[in-house]
Amino acid sequence: MISGYKSIKTIFAGLYRDLGYNTELNSNDLVEWVFEGLQLIGAFSQYIDKTECLDICNHQTDLPCDFYKLIDISHNKKPMHWANPGLVHQYGCEGCKVKSCCTENDFYITESHIRTSLKEGKICISYLAVPTCEDGYPLVPDDVYFDKALKSYCTYMLDRIEFRKQKLPEVAYRDSEKDWLWYVAAAKGSANMPNTQQLQRLMNVWVRLIPKQDSYNKMFRDIDKQEQRKTF
Repeated sequence: MISGYKSIKTIFAGLYRDLGYNTELNSNDLVEWVFEGLQLIGAFSQYIDKTECLDICNHQTDLPCDFYKLIDISHNKKPMHWANPGLVHQYGCEGCKVKSCCTENDFYITESHIRTSLKEGKICISYLAVPTCEDGYPLVPDDVYFDKALKSYCTYMLDRIEFRKQKLPEVAYRDSEKDWLWYVAAAKGSANMPNTQQLQRLMNVWVRLIPKQDSYNKMFRDIDKQEQRKTF
C-alpha cells in the first residue's frame, strides 16, 4: 500500500551514491528510465485517484493530460457503458444509427478522446493519474522497494549500454538484470498489499451465496454489504 510520494531527484541521488559515479549522468535518460520502471511495476496504488467533469461537444471530449487508466464514468449520476467499436462510427450520423431498445449512454476511448453517444452535455470520470511535481516530473512512491527497483532499473540500463559496447563483463550485466527482476516484483507486491480494512472489504465481496451481477449499474455502492439470510 502506498501512503506518500517523493521527488524523483531522490532516485538520482541514490544512484550517484550507490554506483560511485564522479561524472554527471544524463538526467533526461534517468527521467525516462525511472518512468519506464514505474510503468513496468504498474501497481494500482502507485497512481492517484482523480475525478473530473468534462464537457461533451459533438459526441467527444479530450482526456485529461495526466490520464492513465479509467476507473468510472457517469452521466447524470448513472454509469455509462462501454460501446461496441462499431457503434462509435454511428455517433453523429443520424441516417446510419442502428435502432435500439436501450436508453443507456455508451462511450469509447480512442486517440486521447472519449467518444460518447451524447452529442452535448457533461460527463464525470474517475481515473488513475500519474502524480507529478511542480517541474512536471513523475513523483516516486515513498517505499523502500520502489527505491530499490527504480535504482536497479537505471543501473540495469546503464550496464546494458556498457555491455553492448563490450566494456562490461557479462556476469556484471546479468547481476544487474537479476536485481531488477527481483525488485520489480517486490515493489509491485509491496504496493498491492492491502491493509486490514481492505482485507475485510475483500472478504465481504467474496464470501457471498448470491453474486451481485448488477453492481456496475449501482456504481459498486453496496458490493461489500453482507447478505441477510431469512427463514420463512
